Amino acid sequence: MNRSQPVVRVRNFLSLRDVLQEAGVDEREILASVNLDGDLFECPDAFISYSAGALLMEAAAQATGFDDIGLRIGMRQAEETLGLAGFVASNAGTVREALEILQSSLRLTDGGTTLYLRKKSKFAYWYIFVPEGPASFRIAELCMAVSFNIFSRLCGSGWKPLQVDLPRPHALARGGRTAFFQAPVRFGAEHACLIFESKFLDQPVVHRNRDLYDILSPLLKSAKQREESFVADVLQVLHGQMLAGEMTLAGTAAALQMSSRTLVRRLSLENQSYGGLVRRVRLQEAQRLLKGGKTVAEAALMLGYADSTAFIRAFRRWTGTPPARWRAEEIE
Repeated sequence: MNRSQPVVRVRNFLSLRDVLQEAGVDEREILASVNLDGDLFECPDAFISYSAGALLMEAAAQATGFDDIGLRIGMRQAEETLGLAGFVASNAGTVREALEILQSSLRLTDGGTTLYLRKKSKFAYWYIFVPEGPASFRIAELCMAVSFNIFSRLCGSGWKPLQVDLPRPHALARGGRTAFFQAPVRFGAEHACLIFESKFLDQPVVHRNRDLYDILSPLLKSAKQREESFVADVLQVLHGQMLAGEMTLAGTAAALQMSSRTLVRRLSLENQSYGGLVRRVRLQEAQRLLKGGKTVAEAALMLGYADSTAFIRAFRRWTGTPPARWRAEEIE
């Protein structure tokens, strides 16, 4: 496996084993078809490359004939998919706190997907950004089904989404998806998004166990600190270089007193990539500039974009919305 690419833990796909068994498909044959070990499902905490996971999903969809393979897997999984972060979140004080834990800790189990919570007046948006590639829409559907189950457990029986957006061009058996999500489903969306009433964000988590939270929360903090120690140093250097207009791989490596190859390798061991950190820093600075009153054109220039169009395209890819609209909604 090439660790320079995003990786994901096997447990994110673990229920695929049950789906294959029910369809009468040999799991070992499917795994072998995408060059994965036949005993892969016996090691749920093992990492595989994100691209291998996507190929596995597509191979399973073709072998079973299940167009909704992502839904079938995800509907069987919930917070346990996210490991320690999932258990801490399910015992947090409020729904907002739980979602923020998931958002900040996802990289411990999934180095490719990004979660983003956004509130706008009476509505809240739970974005799921999945790297583009083969079967990306199937992975997005899996993540959305897991998110739905997590939300249901956090909020209780009174919660239902208002709408679910899925980034797939078409779908068979649409009724099955609508029945599972208990809400209208919009296909062909740019990004996966679960839309719900924002009033639920400040509600207490249903059936939380405060003692368990107090025990597990420090363990999660330690796990994140172990990963972030080196990453934090890289982010700090990148921020300074971005402000100076000199953000390059070679320059970052030199500032950290290592070669470019060593920097890339160290980041891959932390389940990160140089490009991903650059995007994170640029997004944070773009949001800071826009909140501070800079125009879109000014922010684009200060961030080193050739023109506003390129900046708008990048910002929309990061957050799902154009910068001008994002700023207006934040001010609102």
